[in-house]
Amino acid sequence: FATMGSPALSLALVALSSASGSDDWYRGATHIDELREASDRLQEGTLDEHAFQTFVRQAERAPDDWRGHAMLGQAQTSRGSHQAAVASLKRARKLAPDVPQVATALATAHDALAAALLDAPTAANLTLVNLTKQQRRRAARSLREAIALRSHAEGTGAGAGADVAAAATSHHRLSRLLASDPLLELAAPEDIDDRAAEVMSEAVRHARTAARLDPASAVFAARAKQLRGFEEALRKYREADRRSYKDREAAVHAMHRQMEEKREEEEEDEAVRAEEAAEEAARRRAKQELR
Repeated sequence: FATMGSPALSLALVALSSASGSDDWYRGATHIDELREASDRLQEGTLDEHAFQTFVRQAERAPDDWRGHAMLGQAQTSRGSHQAAVASLKRARKLAPDVPQVATALATAHDALAAALLDAPTAANLTLVNLTKQQRRRAARSLREAIALRSHAEGTGAGAGADVAAAATSHHRLSRLLASDPLLELAAPEDIDDRAAEVMSEAVRHARTAARLDPASAVFAARAKQLRGFEEALRKYREADRRSYKDREAAVHAMHRQMEEKREEEEEDEAVRAEEAAEEAARRRAKQELR
């Protein structure tokens, strides 16, 4: 839906336009006009309880048809029931993996769920650092799912242009979330470990992607600039890691040389002992012959 950032041809219209009088899904509807009216209300942002229950009943009456679950999922998104919307749209996608509008609607639901989690600290006058580990994991997972789903939709050629701004926003949000990880509250660049470097690198990558997808956005451009400190810290970390690797490699080579030298010394000692033993045996034989 236009108000929800969906493609011009909404998912509801795709579902309704594929219904026919001989269709089991159509016959299972309370009335196709009720679905159309509920769809109109959803698109206009005037969804009421009666219209919402129309979607609920339709999904229950045709549990194996993607259309009812897809329309219900969008209705749940509009009501702020983001987790339920994700569940409904996942069912729709499982039933209709080749309908790109379903992937786009599911991406929108994931975005909405992540946004709700990320906005919670702000509403309480807190920052993203105050997110719990569970909230942080759920938000990151939803944003990564949204990004992957939009990549799939773009691959099919459906809604690629319309979804660019939404995709850029997903990358931007994920970058903010990753950059706020308490793991990155470091005293100095030398305190960075492998895990911190991985998080910083992903934050930078998503910030750059957001700015690339929507170059007109001053917010995204500013975000990419803000993370230059991360990039400098990562550069120093990688240089130190390369130096450390070279030092470790040199130490390993030195150890191998020492082992080889020791082996050669042992072989030489063994050869000397063999020669001495042979000489001693020769002397004993000579003495015996003299006797």
